[in-house]
Formats: sequence, structure tokens, C-alpha cells
Amino acid sequence: MPYLWRVGHAARSGGGHCPIKALGRPEIWPRRAHYLPWLTGFSRRVASCARLCCAALGGSGEQQQRLYRAGLIHGLGRASVPNHIWDAASPPGDGAAELLRLVPYWTARAVRRIGSLSAEAEIASFVDERLDGSGFFRGASGAAISTECQMLAAAAHWVLLQTSRPGRPALDLVQAAAQMHVEVGQGRFAAGIVAALTGQLAVPVARGLPAAEALALSLREVEVLSRISHGESNKEAARALGISPSTVRAHLENVFRKLGCSTRAAATLKARHLGLFMLAV
Repeated sequence: MPYLWRVGHAARSGGGHCPIKALGRPEIWPRRAHYLPWLTGFSRRVASCARLCCAALGGSGEQQQRLYRAGLIHGLGRASVPNHIWDAASPPGDGAAELLRLVPYWTARAVRRIGSLSAEAEIASFVDERLDGSGFFRGASGAAISTECQMLAAAAHWVLLQTSRPGRPALDLVQAAAQMHVEVGQGRFAAGIVAALTGQLAVPVARGLPAAEALALSLREVEVLSRISHGESNKEAARALGISPSTVRAHLENVFRKLGCSTRAAATLKARHLGLFMLAV
């Protein structure tokens, strides 16, 4: 049974189309997402998490953008799998399992048609691989999986754990972080990458970032920023925290003012340097 089913990989798809034919018609991909509303925003959240993880680990701007683009396109191969398979709450049969195993393969095959995205296609094709060799579709392990590929794979799993899908309710931040660390212990993910994703990376506080700034943020403001750091929109963060989108916006404005930032990415990186997300997880 493929790993990507065992964790209930959030996905979108079309009907029972031939993979090559379906993936050769990119104009129909966006419409397919409407069939699975629980997938809304998934790829964007993965892309945002992968980029922030890369930034937290000192990746260059070019690497961050490459990972972000890979995150956005990593799920295109899901169009090769019929909706009823993604929506099923029970384990798939052998035929369905094989379709699920090959999703990253079809993603790469489709995206490589765009020459300028060949690097992103390669990264995206490793999204279901694991360091211990338990992933798919190659069954790659260890050094055969580049650091960028490891970051995207971990980001996709991190977001997935917090996504509600048929038969599998979403985990909260604490539960998701605990599960990620369990899988680090099992050899599936690198400890440093998971620490960066969950906001637990031990980074020295940069000059000009006094500890008093951390104390100036309320726990609710830290919670809001933590949700946003995972790529969630204001509405998604509001729904998760049981508050209104306008309240989320107000908290973010306070965070920006207190941390001296003007963008979500900058505030997230500064919060990581201050170790603020350790309070929320």
C-alpha cells in the first residue's frame, strides 16, 4: 500500500482519464480542484512552508523561489487518479494503489514539458520519497534525495497532517509536530528540516532582536503568526483558531508593528529567530 495513501494524501483529480491525455490539458486542472473542496489551498500552503523552511535553514533566494514553484506544481499528477479514489475513506485496492504510487511520476512528466520548470519538476517528483526508502515512486533513500527534495517532501507531509480529508481528521499543531518528530525517529525525515518546519529550529537571536520583543507578543498573536507561517490564509487561520478573519488581520497588524516587519515572510523569519513558535507548538 503506497505511503501517500497511508497518510491520506490530500489531492485533487479528474475522472477516469488516461494520465497522458489528462495531463496534456492543463486548462482543465483548476476546474478539477472544485470536485474536492477539502483540497483548496493545499499546494499553496505546501509551497509557502517549503520556502520558509528553506529560508530558515539559510537557503538562497533562488533556492527559496525554486522550492516555492515546486510546491505549487507538486500535485499536478493527481489528475491521473479518479476522484472516487481520493474521496474513499477505506484503503485502496491494488490497482488504485498503483495509480497513487505514480502520481509524482505524472507530475514530473507533465511539468517537464515546460523547459523553464525542469528543476522544479525534478524536485516535485520526490515529494513522496523518504530518507529510509519507504516512499514512492522510486523508493529512493539517503543521499539520493537532495536537501531541496527533502524539504518539499517534509513540507507536504507537515501540511497534510493538518489537513482534514475523508476518513482522517486534521491534527492540530501540537499533534502534527509530535508526529513529524516521530517520523524523524523512524528515519523518514531529517531532524533539522522538521525543526525548521515546526518552528523549533535552534537559531541564535540576531543582533537587534532583543528578547523583550518576544515577550511583547501575546500568545494569541504567536498562534496566529504560526498558522500564517504554514501558508494558511486569514480565513483558514481564523477557522482553525475559532476567531473571525478580521481578528486575524488585527493580530497580524500588531505582530508586524511589534516585530518591525511589513510582510508575512519577514515576520515569520524573525519569529523563528526569536524562538517564538516554540511557545505555540
